[in-house]
Amino acid sequence: MTEPAKFNPRETPFVILAGKNWPIPVLGPRQMRHIFRQIMSLTDALNVMVGENFGEKAVNLSNEQYNQVCEVVYHGLSKAHPDLLFDEFLDMEVGPIEMLMAFLVVRAQTQLFNAIASSDAAPEGGTKGEAKGPNRTGTASSRAPAATSTGRRTTGKTR
Repeated sequence: MTEPAKFNPRETPFVILAGKNWPIPVLGPRQMRHIFRQIMSLTDALNVMVGENFGEKAVNLSNEQYNQVCEVVYHGLSKAHPDLLFDEFLDMEVGPIEMLMAFLVVRAQTQLFNAIASSDAAPEGGTKGEAKGPNRTGTASSRAPAATSTGRRTTGKTR
């Protein structure tokens, strides 16, 4: 069984899955190439930029959308936990709310929404369109709700 990687919780956001703290570092192209489209479509489905009725929207996700949430969380975990198998991840004792909260942390760690938020107004001391540095709080600098949870990459392969 893969154990969570060692990390500094003051510097790296993490999620709580199966009662353990799993770090989610800023994602790179290796992770993003697997989950970019799912992040965008799930953000639309959950309307996390507005944050209204998030719980109601979460329980109305289709099975396909929930599977996408799981894939996003798994890939989010994959950078810090490259040996975590998708099947091992799927066998974790994780409730749907924990999984959705983990999705929000992974979403924040894409830094995509930080860049979008900063393009609307110039950051202090910066110019319009300049992306802000990584947000280390586990939430996006947009209006997404705070979250704590965890997951890992999906390749469909098992070891």
